[in-house]
This record gives sequence, structure tokens and C-alpha cells, in this order.
Amino acid sequence: MNPTTTDPENATPAVAYQTGDEIVADAAGAVAETLGEFVHLVVHSEFSIHDGLIKVRDLADRAAALGMPAVALTDHGNLFGLVKFYTACRDRGIKAVIGVDLEYEHAGRAFRCVLLAMTAEGYRHLLRLVSSAYTGVANSNGAGQATHGRTTRDLLLQAADGLVAVLGRGSDVGEAVGKPDAAAAARLADWRSAFGDRVYLEVVRTGRPREDRFVVDAVALAADAGVPVVASNDVRFLHREDFEAHETRVCIQEGRVLDDPRRERRYSDVSTCATPRRCARCSPTCRRRCPTPPSWPSVAATSCASAPTTCRTTRCPRAQRWTRC
Repeated sequence: MNPTTTDPENATPAVAYQTGDEIVADAAGAVAETLGEFVHLVVHSEFSIHDGLIKVRDLADRAAALGMPAVALTDHGNLFGLVKFYTACRDRGIKAVIGVDLEYEHAGRAFRCVLLAMTAEGYRHLLRLVSSAYTGVANSNGAGQATHGRTTRDLLLQAADGLVAVLGRGSDVGEAVGKPDAAAAARLADWRSAFGDRVYLEVVRTGRPREDRFVVDAVALAADAGVPVVASNDVRFLHREDFEAHETRVCIQEGRVLDDPRRERRYSDVSTCATPRRCARCSPTCRRRCPTPPSWPSVAATSCASAPTTCRTTRCPRAQRWTRC
């Protein structure tokens, strides 16, 4: 049973573009029924090490306070917080979606994607993929060699059963989006051949460079390929005032100082565990209504969604009018 939304700010419905299906991650993971619900799917906690500032219990408290039925934990390259996260969500009546933000190599380059456990089999595959990135198990089965801490794309595609793949700008598909050749479509086809209708293109609007351009190009690719789009807020901390503390942690990890002019600014102060209304305001909106074709694959879950009467980023190449925060 999903908790009811008590925050008046969340009274505006935020629904996924879907035909009514659900994403399931069972006792090995969790369940997130998403018809008409709002769920953060890309979240880094303090266990991400490289970045992230959120304590898992605080994440569960925040999701419950916002009336969210579920929340995901997708730490960078590890599942260290899994047990604590699952327990905290269960105690608060929130469904825990288990996932990971995993680095992988393909054609001699490093990429990353988000994987979410959909079934018990998917959860076991998630464990094997994360372990293989650090133990070298992946390198002995024909999937190629990978740097410590990374797996390979071949192994990811081999372990697709029971997993949902969310491909953003950091993936091999995202890297090719917007380029004049057909590389993005070809790479996306490889993922779809393994994951079927459990592949989603991720778009983010947190004010960072080139995000808006990527949204336009990714939506066009999704429309051409028949792949749904999911919007995330790329969550790294709970509240906007936590941004400076998060930047300090990133600098410690990178061995730099805050005012170093050479330091790459990869994060935004709006990568928060935001309310559904705030995320809906930041979603790109189509100028006219775009009905969902019945042949489109179901969107399993979304982070930042919108009302069903308009098309925001999903399935609409005409989504080029932005609603600014």
C-alpha cells in the first residue's frame, strides 16, 4: 500500500508516461508502483565515496515527508548502504528501489549508467556486476579487460535479465547523442537487444552546461527509436544549503581546494531531493498536447514527471519550450 501525499505542495499530480505497468524489485530489492506517483530514481548517498552527502535514514525520512511511495538508492559503484537503506525504508513504509550507478568500459573509453533491480534475478546480477568490477571476475569470461572499479559493456548486456537500464549523458549512448552520425541509435539498439523495453534515456535539468541541448537531442532520439525517457534530478544532497558541504567533500576526494580555478564544477546546487512540484516546473514542456501512442513501451518509474495532459521530455521531439525554475 502506498502512503498518501500529505504535503500540499505535492497536490498537483505527477504521473509517469506509461500504460499502467510497474517496476518491481522484490525481497532482494523492493517494489515501486509508479502509476501516477513520483519517485527519485538517481540518488547518491554518503556511501558513494566520490560524491553524495545523504544519510540513508535521512533519505527515507525525506521521501516519507514528501509523500513519495518509493525511493531509489543508486550509489556510485557499490551497494554498501543497501541493508541500512532497505531497513530505513521498510520502517517508514517506503518501498526501497535497489540500484547502482556503475562505471563500465567500451571501445577503450569509460562510461557509466544506472541499473535498477527489477526482480530477484536482477538483484543477483547487480551483485555480480558490482563485484566483478573489483575482483576481475568479468575479465575471465570473454567480456574484455576493464580497469579496477569498472566492468565492461559486454558483461552488462549479458547480465540484463531482471534489470532496468537508465542511460544518461555519461553512457556510451549519451556520449553519441546529438552527433551527426548514427552512432547513438546503433548503440541504443545494442542495449535494447539485451534489455528489451527496460531501457530508458535519462534527462536532467539542473542548470549545468549543455543539459538543455542534450534534452532536445535525447528526446528526438527516443522518439525515433521508440524508447521512453525518464527525468531525474541527479540527487546528491537533501537540501540546497547542503551544496557547499558537498563541494567540500568532492574537493577532499579529488585533492583540490574549493577556490581552485582549475577544478571542474560537475555539480549544481539544485541536485537535491526535490519535491514533485519543483521537478515538474523544471521539466521541458511541449507547446501542444502529444498523446501517448499505445505502442510505446511502458515507463517503469520516473524521477521528475508531469501532468498527463502535456508531454514533458517523454516521447516528444517537439519538447523545446522550457519552464525555468
